[in-house]
Amino acid sequence: MHRAREEKMYAESQILHEADQRKVAGRAQKGLSHDRNMEGGKQVILHSCVRPHKPVAKATLQTCSSSTIVGGKALGPGCCEVLVNEVLDKKAPLICPFGTMNTMADTLGSSIAWIRENIQMILLLAW
Repeated sequence: MHRAREEKMYAESQILHEADQRKVAGRAQKGLSHDRNMEGGKQVILHSCVRPHKPVAKATLQTCSSSTIVGGKALGPGCCEVLVNEVLDKKAPLICPFGTMNTMADTLGSSIAWIRENIQMILLLAW
């Protein structure tokens, strides 16, 4: 019973993710930003949730809206949705595993929830 529920949640999250990707692509074709809030679109480094808090991935911040659904659950306060662009530590555990995603190795190219305190903005300097 529990496995069937997990599979249903995973399927629903995949449908939502695909719909979101279509929205982003459609807005990009129109020259519009895909940012969902003022922070969206920034490049960030994700730090592990266990000590020592070392870098585990590079990502793009999507939103910190607590009502956003990621992996079948609302983010809630203190979490953000990020899109994983590069994995630095494949064995790092996720704060909220779902479906087939349990470690950072499983997340490349996917949106996941991450604790805001463990997200570091990447400063890009223009010369």
